[in-house]
Amino acid sequence: MTLKQIEFPATIPDGVDVLDDEPGFVPSRHLQFEASQEVYRLGDFGYSDDEIARCPSDVAVAGPFRILSDEGASAMLDVSRRLKVFKQRSERASAMVRYPAYRSKFIRDLARSSEVAGFVGDQLEAELVPSALTGLALSHFNYAPDELGEAIDEWHHDIVGIDYVMAASDPRELDGGRFEFFTGTKAELSQMQAAGQGVPRDRVVAVEYPGPGWATVQQGNMVVHRAAPLNQAAERTSFLVCYQPGDIDLDETNKIRSYTTMDPAHIVYPEWARHKAWLARAKIDRLLEELPFTDDRGVLIAALEDVRSEIDVAIDDIRDESVNRLERYDG
Repeated sequence: MTLKQIEFPATIPDGVDVLDDEPGFVPSRHLQFEASQEVYRLGDFGYSDDEIARCPSDVAVAGPFRILSDEGASAMLDVSRRLKVFKQRSERASAMVRYPAYRSKFIRDLARSSEVAGFVGDQLEAELVPSALTGLALSHFNYAPDELGEAIDEWHHDIVGIDYVMAASDPRELDGGRFEFFTGTKAELSQMQAAGQGVPRDRVVAVEYPGPGWATVQQGNMVVHRAAPLNQAAERTSFLVCYQPGDIDLDETNKIRSYTTMDPAHIVYPEWARHKAWLARAKIDRLLEELPFTDDRGVLIAALEDVRSEIDVAIDDIRDESVNRLERYDG
C-alpha cells in the first residue's frame, strides 16, 4: 500500500501572513512538462548497494526538466516577488521565505499537485507524494543575498529526502548563482572536510537551466549540494518542493530537530504530529486490508507495533527539547 496525500490543515498557523488577490493555479495553462536531460545514479556517486536499498530509487539527481509553461513561470515569478517581503535568514541560507504553501494559494496548489508529483516521480523513478510537513518542508523560496559574494545556500545535504529545485527567476541572466551538486557521498565529503580539503571542483556539476520554470529533482538527504554565490548582483530566486516516498516501509528521512533552528514550536511540533499520524494511518489502513487470519501472535503483534512506532517516535520527539544545527559542509 502506498501513501495518499494528507489533507491540508483547516487553519493557518498564527503569525503567518497570507497573500490576497493572486493568480489561481490552472494546470492546463501553467504546466508544460519536458523530461529530464540528465540522470545521475547513487551508485556512480559511490553509495553501497545496502545504502541504495534503503532509498526509494537509485537516482541521485535528475534534470533539468520543465514543469512550468511560460505563463506559469511568469505567475511563479510574480508570486515570489510578492512573498519576498516575508524573507528571513537561517544559519545556512542568507535570504529565504518560509511557509509559502500557507501564504499563497498558487504555491499551495502547485506544490500539492498530484499531476506534478507524478511527473517528478517519473524523473526520480519512484512514486512520490507531496510532503505532509506543509509549512516546514512542502515548499520554500531562496533569494539572492543582500551582499554580493555572500553564499545563497552553503554546501549541505537536506533534512528531507526528496525535493526539486526550480529556477523561479530567469537563470540565463545570472553570472554565477548556479545550483551545484557533488558527485560523491556524504561520508566522502565529510572526510575531505576533516582533512582540511574543500569540495573538489572537478567533481561538482553546475546545472544549466534552460529557463525559468525548469527544475532538478534530487534525493537531497543523500546528495551534497549548494546554491553558488553570484558574481554580479541580480535577481536570483529558486523554488523548492519536497516529497515523501509513496513506499511507507522506507526509513524516515525527515529530521524534525533541525527545523527548531529556524521555525517556531507552534508550527514545528503540530506539523510533526500530523506527519507521523499520517504515516500511522497509512499503516493502519494496510493492516485492516492485509492482516491475515493466523494463530501466529508474533505476526499480529509486529503489525500493531509497526503502527504504534510512528506515534511513539512522534511523542518522544515532541518531548525532546534539544536543538540540532542544519546540515552543512563548511570550507
